[in-house]
Amino acid sequence: MSGKTSVAATEIIAQCGDNAPILYQDAAITGDLDFIAACTPDSLDGTHSIHPSITFTNCVFFGRVLAYDDGQEASIQFEKPASFADCEFRKMLDFRQAVFVEQVVFEGARFDRETTFEDTTFSEKADFRGAQFFQRADFGNAQFLRGADFQGTRFSGEAWFAAAQFLQTANFEGAEFLEPACFYGVQFADGLFGSVVFEEHADFDGAQFSGDAVFEAAQFMASSGFGEAIFDGIVDLSSAAFEQTPVLWETEFKDEVYFDEARCEGEPFNPLESE
Repeated sequence: MSGKTSVAATEIIAQCGDNAPILYQDAAITGDLDFIAACTPDSLDGTHSIHPSITFTNCVFFGRVLAYDDGQEASIQFEKPASFADCEFRKMLDFRQAVFVEQVVFEGARFDRETTFEDTTFSEKADFRGAQFFQRADFGNAQFLRGADFQGTRFSGEAWFAAAQFLQTANFEGAEFLEPACFYGVQFADGLFGSVVFEEHADFDGAQFSGDAVFEAAQFMASSGFGEAIFDGIVDLSSAAFEQTPVLWETEFKDEVYFDEARCEGEPFNPLESE
């Protein structure tokens, strides 16, 4: 905790019932930060609301950060912007079923343990640029209503986005996936995966792109699947590299597809030339 001010999580919890902004910089947060414990339910469905804006900058969370309670089946709605830029989470972060009404920022954050945003709703833009996930990151069935930015994000554990919805641009340019990446059944508007590295299996089976899909210079170091995927817009696979032949079973391309300088197993690759 060198250079950081120690703050008990209970101190932060006590502020959540007020409307004054919560601001911490260079703090070491000790104990579990349980947002459920910070407020009473707003409605019969168990939803709790946090009304003040929340800004943590360059902080370390030594305990769990929780916005969901299994026993109560309760979740949190963040009414104002929430920012955790350049923060480190030493233990589990559980934001299942949370609703972020305003923008949320995790730019440069480091997640040391399993992280879940399953069924989470991001009403405004979600910023995860340059974040690092060292264990499993679960975004299954999450809804990104105003775009998501994962540029340069590093996933060292499994990345799970199955059935997520991106209603505006999903930007994963330059991201690294060191373990399997699952985008099964994801609904994309524009999907940007330029220069992405998939070191293990990349699963896009059943994905739907209503806009353009850009995989320019992407590297698929293991198996990949696009079975039954639907591409309504332009697909750019220029300079993409596949170590194994991708599965394109019943894949639908409804607009132009570019394979310029794409390669598979070291050879020029354009599977549509023979159709």
